[in-house]
Amino acid sequence: MRQATEFEQVWTERLEVGWERATTVGTTTTTSLQGPVGAGEVVAGIERRLEETLKNRVALAGEKHQRSGKTLEATVPAGKILLVTLEWKQVWHPCAPPMSNVNI
Repeated sequence: MRQATEFEQVWTERLEVGWERATTVGTTTTTSLQGPVGAGEVVAGIERRLEETLKNRVALAGEKHQRSGKTLEATVPAGKILLVTLEWKQVWHPCAPPMSNVNI
C-alpha cells in the first residue's frame, strides 16, 4: 500500500532587548542667620534639598517564524509499520552586537 504523509517543521526565533538608564540631579540650598539679639546671640539655619530622578526605559522585541514542509511517500506492506525519524538542524546566526552609541 502506497502512503503519503506530510511533515511540517516550525522554527520560532524571538529576540528581546531592553535597557534602562536613571539620572539623578540634586541641589542643596543653605541659608543661615547669625547675629546678636539682646544679651545673647541667635544662630539659625535653613537647608533645602531638591532631588530629581529621571528614568528612561526602552524595550524592543521581534519574532520570526519559519515554516517548511515535506511530503514523504513510501510503500508499506500490509501488516507492517513504517517508522520514520526526521532530524533537522537550524543554523542560527546571532544578530549584530548591541548598538553602543545609542543615547536614551
